[in-house]
Amino acid sequence: APPTGGGLRAGLAQVATRPALRGPLVANTLFLTANAGLTALLVPLLVTRLDAPGHAVGYLISGLGAGFLLGATLTGPTLARLGTLRTLLLARIGTGVAFFALANAPALPAAVLAAGLVGVPGSMLLITVQSHLQHTVPAGLLGRVTALFLAADSLAAILGGLAAPALAAALGLGFALNALSALALVPALTPLAVAARGQVRKTRKFGGGS
Repeated sequence: APPTGGGLRAGLAQVATRPALRGPLVANTLFLTANAGLTALLVPLLVTRLDAPGHAVGYLISGLGAGFLLGATLTGPTLARLGTLRTLLLARIGTGVAFFALANAPALPAAVLAAGLVGVPGSMLLITVQSHLQHTVPAGLLGRVTALFLAADSLAAILGGLAAPALAAALGLGFALNALSALALVPALTPLAVAARGQVRKTRKFGGGS
């Protein structure tokens, strides 16, 4: 029977018993932590690395928004063609690569383009996660599980927003930007590493039995 109880507790009980929900929750939280951290460092990136005025952050946000719109139109066809897991994997890899492009942009136009590239897979990632929840969670618990995901999103925003400036102050802006970009890639690389390890084990087992 579905777990009973109110609000986040019921959502947590549901997620804790279902790997198909635990993975997206952790991956989404890591991605949004990196996203919040990079957002917090946009103005320092503009001013100190790109010699652009602080108000140019509006151009980056506009590029991001354009990317989000494009990503939203691509999500449905991509899901229909590749399925949820592959779409999530590609979106996570694409977002991480785009984060690196933004973090290492040599000039403002390149940064705006990179922000747009962040928006495309970023939008696809968020939409695909919500679609996954709707198809995976029992109807009576969808609101509670969604509330848990939203709470994790808020926690990620707090953690990323606080950690990024501290990391930049301690180890430098460039290090902080690239570390956050690497964090965004972790959810994509982890399942690939697990799959590769499983393939190695199968190969060894087959070789040992021949």
